[in-house]
Amino acid sequence: RFFPHVTAANMAIGSFSIVWMIAMAPPGGPPYIVGILTIFIYFSCITRIYFVVAATVFLTVLTAYAVTITAISPKGAIEVASGLFFMFTIAMISFATSYTQEIRSRLLFHKTRQRELDAAYIKELLIEATAADQSKINFLSVLSHELRTPLHQIIGFCEVVMKQGGDSSSDQSQEFLGQIHQSAHSLLSQIAKMLRYADATAGKIKYHLEDCPVSELVETICAQTNGKAQARGVEIVTDGLKSASLYVDPLNASYAIGHIVENAINASKNGSQVFIRGQKARDGAYLLEIVDRGVGMSPEKIKSALSPFAHMESFRTRTSEGVGLGLALARKILQDQNADISLRSQPDEGTTVTIRFAAPKDTGEDRRAVA
Repeated sequence: RFFPHVTAANMAIGSFSIVWMIAMAPPGGPPYIVGILTIFIYFSCITRIYFVVAATVFLTVLTAYAVTITAISPKGAIEVASGLFFMFTIAMISFATSYTQEIRSRLLFHKTRQRELDAAYIKELLIEATAADQSKINFLSVLSHELRTPLHQIIGFCEVVMKQGGDSSSDQSQEFLGQIHQSAHSLLSQIAKMLRYADATAGKIKYHLEDCPVSELVETICAQTNGKAQARGVEIVTDGLKSASLYVDPLNASYAIGHIVENAINASKNGSQVFIRGQKARDGAYLLEIVDRGVGMSPEKIKSALSPFAHMESFRTRTSEGVGLGLALARKILQDQNADISLRSQPDEGTTVTIRFAAPKDTGEDRRAVA
């Protein structure tokens, strides 16, 4: 921190030494004043000195020079006039240079300080956001666990009463029991989905990656979604699948892709078709497409389609069921298996969801590293 003061002291010593040489020089001696110019330029332009300290040295040297050539070692009128003019010009330039350096240094300090404050604030916001996100995940996990137990009891007792015929054995009682049973199962499914999303986001899902033929994976998905497709009058078509082997966790991969197929079924009209296609890309990756001819989405809705708890309809007017976790959960599970999802859609023309599976590794060591 004393470096500017030491620098100013060296500048003062050098300048006063030249003034002393001017005082001791005989008439017509060499122009030592050029040395003062060199010293001022060097210390003012190359090395930073506090402006107040530098200005004090400049004024002191200027005063000492003026007293030297007029009183201590008088010079000729022309030499005095030119010397004072030259020395005054040097001092003014040095003043301006030192002041400019001071201003720039202060601005740089304030910018650096502001960046440090901004970085600290951003870090604090990031910590708060991470804590809030973790709190949300913990809340979903606890809530899901707490609700699943009473729901299992409701479903179990409902099934017992349905088998025993109820107290009145009337058709209306059986209908009410059926509605309770169906609603409880639906709620249990949504809670299980929230719990799975919480586990996936927290990194609690363990994946057991292995080579799985695409045909077997698609067959499993069709078996999972066939009931819903028949209920809605939608046909699942799997023509055009190119044979390949994917390095995935078959259970979790089929679960994730099944959600995408279910979304396609829900978006399709009665009597329409949902296509599942697959082909290899030029870079060795495998592209699996789920295509529907349903309601489609606008570009604005596509942006939010992969966000958790997002619905394509207004919360007040929507008719579809669910908590809006299907695509977000599927994307997270697939990303953990080196795959990703992209969407293409047009309103009233349908939606194409493309799942890109990374190209298989060449060696067993690489595959174990991925797992």
